[in-house]
Amino acid sequence: MAKKNTTRRTIALPTLPSLTKMSSRSLAPCICGCGGQTQSEFVAGHDGRTKGLILRLTRGRMTMEQIQEIHGAIGKAIVRGLERMMSEEDRMERWGIAEEVAAYLNAEADAEEIDSEEAIG
Repeated sequence: MAKKNTTRRTIALPTLPSLTKMSSRSLAPCICGCGGQTQSEFVAGHDGRTKGLILRLTRGRMTMEQIQEIHGAIGKAIVRGLERMMSEEDRMERWGIAEEVAAYLNAEADAEEIDSEEAIG
């Protein structure tokens, strides 16, 4: 029986970036307020978690106080991050929640105005 030719040709593949090249980019804090370090805006998954927290706020399922309490030591930083992001209209527009956030912020502003009027009068 004749033996088949089993030699294989090798193909040159493009080189992949080395880990040193990828990690040369500086780390920055995650903008959600968690304190994690990332090479982008958010630590992986924190953009979705942040959007979820914002939706819970705007739909009345949670309050800022509850979010702060749940997150313990970093609660204040998380709340500051949420407040900062909710004021970024372009991000809320990209996430598809701009109208909900605007209505929530307007209602909060109205409530603060009523509270200050009651304190004065």
